[in-house]
Amino acid sequence: MTEELLDQLNQIVEQRVHQIRRGMEGEREQPYQKKIKEDVERMDRILKMLPEKEREWLDKQLLEQLTVPVEERERYYKADLSDAIDLLRFLKR
Repeated sequence: MTEELLDQLNQIVEQRVHQIRRGMEGEREQPYQKKIKEDVERMDRILKMLPEKEREWLDKQLLEQLTVPVEERERYYKADLSDAIDLLRFLKR
């Protein structure tokens, strides 16, 4: 019985992973992503003009400050919360 339950649970997890992956692949580039890409390219050009020691220091500072956009964090949070609720409903059966 436990083995069967684990197999069913694995199938549900695999289906959800594929569903999320397809959804992410199908998404169009968001406007903020284009702006971020342009900003990163500009910063890269500026960094390349600096002496190596200064470039490494500034590059390290910039990398430490990077954050995931709010919309993206929220999307992952909602997907995980939905999965947790589905799992609890499945286990209650």
